[in-house]
Amino acid sequence: MSDEIEEVEAAITGLTLKYGVLLSSGLLLAGLAVDVIHPMEAGPLKPEHVFDLPGAIAHGSAAAMVHLGLLVLMITPLARIIVLAYEFVRQRDYSFALISLGVLLLLVLSFVLGAVE
Repeated sequence: MSDEIEEVEAAITGLTLKYGVLLSSGLLLAGLAVDVIHPMEAGPLKPEHVFDLPGAIAHGSAAAMVHLGLLVLMITPLARIIVLAYEFVRQRDYSFALISLGVLLLLVLSFVLGAVE
């Protein structure tokens, strides 16, 4: 029975990566397609602009689609680590859960420090 549970958990973590990459690819391709039809100038994405992306996408901004696609691609590994940490806690494997949370903390810290510069 535990082998079946491990297979399901492996499938869930694999699906997290798969759907994250598919969503990111879809956003990137949609942004590139819109940009071909209606070219727009795009500047750098600043942290304060992240919350404006959904509204910009609703208005058909190609740059916003590409930026959101890249953000989803960066967040996908974070989501996988969160899923893994949850599964380790659920299995009461606290040493691997702490390692997963440590990796998550390092990734978030690198994103924050990168956004500051």
